[in-house]
Amino acid sequence: MLTAARIHRLFNYNPDTGLFVRTMNKSNGHRVGDVVGSADDKGYLTMMVDGRSHKVHRIAWLYMTGEHPTDQIDHINGIKSDNRWVNLREATPLQNCINRNTPKHNTSGITGVTFDKSTNKWRAQIMLQGKTFWLGSFDTIKEAAASRKGAANLLFGEWQRRASEVLALVGGGK
Repeated sequence: MLTAARIHRLFNYNPDTGLFVRTMNKSNGHRVGDVVGSADDKGYLTMMVDGRSHKVHRIAWLYMTGEHPTDQIDHINGIKSDNRWVNLREATPLQNCINRNTPKHNTSGITGVTFDKSTNKWRAQIMLQGKTFWLGSFDTIKEAAASRKGAANLLFGEWQRRASEVLALVGGGK
């Protein structure tokens, strides 16, 4: 099993930048001072250690705490390649899911807010444990977003990071 001591021998981690730098030359051309990590198909940075690929955020956790994470590691700001220490926290799968980015198919730009053409109103909803809860219909996107934000803050607290984003997005409303 990969240990913190092994990681400390091979790399330096800068918690302010989230970058790992090599401390040893390797026969395959990698040199001391090389920044390590490349993006995988999901946008997470990965690095090779002893012939195995590892997610950089999990290695950062091991480097800083001396222990492997017990569950998942959440990127607080939602940027999968941002491995600064202040941006990483342990999370359950549910907490990590709550903090995910707005889905690409979302047309309002706000999670849980959609426009209903048949009523010409904005709808707000929220999901909890696989069930969708209806929060109401609203004349403006700003009202729907405020309803969704209030419910998310009550249900998810600090894990609901988009509260300020919602207000920024809905400055005008429909």
